[in-house]
Amino acid sequence: MAIFSFSVHHLSHGLDAVARAHTRAGDLAHDLLEVIDKTHGCVVIPTCNRLDLLVEANEEAGDCLERFLARRLAVADIVMRRDHDAIEHVVRVAAGLDSLVVGEREVSGQVRRALTVAHRDSTSSVALTRLLQGALRTSRIIAQLTGLASQGRSVVAAALDIVASERALAGCRALIVGTGAYAGAAVAALRSRGVLDIACYSSSGRAQHFASGHDLEAVSQGGLVDAMAEADLVITCRGLGSPVVMRSDVEAACDQRSGELLILDLALNRDLEDDAQRVPGVRVITMEEVRRQVPDVAQRQVERAEELVAEGVGAIESDLRERAATPVVRAVRAYVDAALETELARLPSEGTIEASQARQALRRLAAKMAHTPTVRAREAACQGATTAFARAVEQVIGVTVAPSSVNRVDPSEGDWDALACPVTGLTTDDLARNNEKEKQ
Repeated sequence: MAIFSFSVHHLSHGLDAVARAHTRAGDLAHDLLEVIDKTHGCVVIPTCNRLDLLVEANEEAGDCLERFLARRLAVADIVMRRDHDAIEHVVRVAAGLDSLVVGEREVSGQVRRALTVAHRDSTSSVALTRLLQGALRTSRIIAQLTGLASQGRSVVAAALDIVASERALAGCRALIVGTGAYAGAAVAALRSRGVLDIACYSSSGRAQHFASGHDLEAVSQGGLVDAMAEADLVITCRGLGSPVVMRSDVEAACDQRSGELLILDLALNRDLEDDAQRVPGVRVITMEEVRRQVPDVAQRQVERAEELVAEGVGAIESDLRERAATPVVRAVRAYVDAALETELARLPSEGTIEASQARQALRRLAAKMAHTPTVRAREAACQGATTAFARAVEQVIGVTVAPSSVNRVDPSEGDWDALACPVTGLTTDDLARNNEKEKQ
C-alpha cells in the first residue's frame, strides 16, 4: 500500500489553474474511489493557493490516478508525490510553510476541515486519518516553538497590510461579501485593526445567519449596491466559481459616493467581474498583488520549522509502520483467544476445580500454543534453517536460544524429538502423548 499526494499549486500552475481545479473538485473523492480500482481512501484539501489530494492506494495505482485527476481537474502536469515525499508535503502544507504567505494560520484549519469532510463522506482511510492528525499535531508544535504564527500572518492580514499602507483602517466601515471560512478570518483581522463597523452580504441568503454568529450587520438580498456605496472597504471572499459583484453593481455604487471605492478580492475564483476593476474611482487589490507584496519571514524561524517538520514526518512514518502490524496482532490475539476458549469450555461452568485440573488445563493450553512453533522449528531444521528460526523466535516472543543449543542437534542424527521447545519446555513426545489422550 502507498500514500500519494497530488497538487495543483499557484507557483507551478498559476492561480487561475488552482481556481479552475477548485471548481471541478466537487465530489472528487467519491468519484475517484468509485472509478479507480485499488484505492482505499481519499482526502481533498482545498486551500487559498492550492488544491491537494491525499490518496491511499496500491503501489501500481499512481499513473492511473494521475491521468484521472489531470482529466477531471483540467490541469496538465499535476505534481505527484508518494510515501515519504507525500507525507512531508502534507506536513509542510499544514504548517503553513507551503502557503502564499509563509506561516499562514488559516491553512491548518482548512486541513482540519478537509479531514472532517472526508470523515463525514466516508472517503478517508485509517492511514490517511492518522497522517493528517500527525500533520496537524506538528503544525501546532511549530506554532508554539517558532515565531511564524505569532506574527499573525495570514493572507487576510497580508492583504490588509496593503490596504493600511494606503489609508487608515481604524474606524472605517467594511463590507464582507461571502460567509465562509475566509469571511470569518476577515472579520477577526478587521476587528484586530480597529474596524468595528462591519456588514456582510451573501448572494445565497446566508448573511443573516453569519451576521448573528459574528455580531455583524446583515445586508438584504437587494441591498448590495447601497452597502457598497456606504463602505470604505469591500472584501470579497466567496470564490464559488462565478462573479457575484458585477460591473453594473460597482458603477451604481460609485455613482452614489464621492470617494474612491477600495475592493479587496481574496477569492481564487474571482468574485468581481473582470471589467469592474476598470470602472473609474475603483481600486481593486487581488490575490496576485498580495502574493507579490508579502514580506519574507525570518530565515531562522523557517529553518527551525523545517527541523520540526522532519521530526513530525519521522513520527508519522513510525506510527504508520506500527499500525501496519495491526492485522498480525489481531490474528495472534485471535489464535490465543481461540485456544483459551477451547480449554475454558472443558472446565465446569460453576463452582471450583481441583489444582490438578487447573494444571492439566494449563498444560493443554501450553501444548496447543507450542504445537505450531514446534512443528515449524522441525521443518526449519530439516531445511537447514534452524539458526534463522531461532532468530525469528527471539524477534517474535523475546526468547533467546543459545547458539550452542541451536547448533548441537542435527536432525539427521534422529535426536530432534528430544529437543524441548524453548517457550514451554515441552518436547514433541509430550505433544504426541497429549494428542493421543485427546483422541481417547
